[in-house]
Amino acid sequence: MSTRNPVRTNRDSRSGGLLRVPREVISELKKSTWPSKEEARRLTVMVLVVSAFMGVVLGLADFVFSKIFSTFIVNV
Repeated sequence: MSTRNPVRTNRDSRSGGLLRVPREVISELKKSTWPSKEEARRLTVMVLVVSAFMGVVLGLADFVFSKIFSTFIVNV
């Protein structure tokens, strides 16, 4: 016969868990270092420029490949 002890749960720790997560999130956010307005603006512009550049490059690649494939498929 097994003499296993039942697992005891602490109700206070379960209910405290719901409030503990937002408190921990706020605590961690307070420890973060946030960029200055100028740095945030500069990084935003950089993301927009790189995104636009990549959009143009991928658009041109799509155009070229679609022309190549349509030429080969139509001529077959």
